[in-house]
Amino acid sequence: REAWIEWGCNDTFYFRMGQIKTPTTRQMMTPPELQQFADVSMASSLSGLLMPGYTDRNRDHGFMIHGLFGCNNEWQYMLAVTNGDGGASIRNVLNPLTSDNLAYSARLNWAFLRGIGYTESALRQESCVWYGELGLWGHYYADRIDGGNSGLFPHTAMFDRIMAGLDLALGYGGFSFTGAFTYAD
Repeated sequence: REAWIEWGCNDTFYFRMGQIKTPTTRQMMTPPELQQFADVSMASSLSGLLMPGYTDRNRDHGFMIHGLFGCNNEWQYMLAVTNGDGGASIRNVLNPLTSDNLAYSARLNWAFLRGIGYTESALRQESCVWYGELGLWGHYYADRIDGGNSGLFPHTAMFDRIMAGLDLALGYGGFSFTGAFTYAD
């Protein structure tokens, strides 16, 4: 469900363009085959329904700049600008029934202990080794409908959606913990 091209000059800067996964909660960034349970939590699924794409795995058409930095690549960032219509959409700017505005999203990840990447904690367990990551993310989307010159649908402001969250993944040996807090307006 993703199709993109990517160019990078080093680990600090990559440019990705196409149908991409938007930066959001850890669970929604984790591929299904790397999840501990069958699917994302109900809370993450609700967050996904509030974003363009309207599924628990948000994908949208656009571009993303991302990379790693720090002495041991303990920091990861993602900045995305997408069309706001969702990945499965065939809508475009000529269709008066869709929003013609963009969606903006970002994520910053800090591996304060050993990093695990985007897997759920228990899948990266090792005996006698601590790991821990903290993630911050945000998403902004202005939903506007613009009927253009037809007069059928005048320029209408539906709502502005702001979402932000914090997630934590911790583990040691056989113990793993993944938790998140999400704010939606």
